Amino acid sequence: MMSIDELNQIINQNANTESVLLATEVQRLQNYIRDFTVDVQKRVMELESDMIALENENQRMVKIKNMLAVERDACLGLLAQVANRGGMSVGVVPAKTENGPILVAMDLPSGQVSWEIEPTESHLFAGLDEYLKPIEEITIEEKYSRVMNPSLL
Repeated sequence: MMSIDELNQIINQNANTESVLLATEVQRLQNYIRDFTVDVQKRVMELESDMIALENENQRMVKIKNMLAVERDACLGLLAQVANRGGMSVGVVPAKTENGPILVAMDLPSGQVSWEIEPTESHLFAGLDEYLKPIEEITIEEKYSRVMNPSLL
């Protein structure tokens, strides 16, 4: 790549219009590439900074998700024990495979509801029998409609 001084020398020494035009265009393109490279480097640095911030935010959100899973499972454990003592059909569906989900299911008067639970929280469901009925495939909206309107009275 020619230096700026070499290009200026060609422009100043040559009376040939084509050489001057070519040298001027080369100089313009070199300036464009330099400016473009600086801009790209700046944007890459900004993206790297954003990526670090997003990774940190992701770690924070994963911690919150894990805390919420423990809290939810604790509430489900309490709900299952209360429902069981209230005479409702409640139980645990063991994992079908080594890494498969463990389910807790209960039959409310409004219908069956079930949740996947974390294996580390299975102690919260100790003492419950195995749930033997087939698990209904329902939407989350339907599940919580049954929970919020259990028809207990």
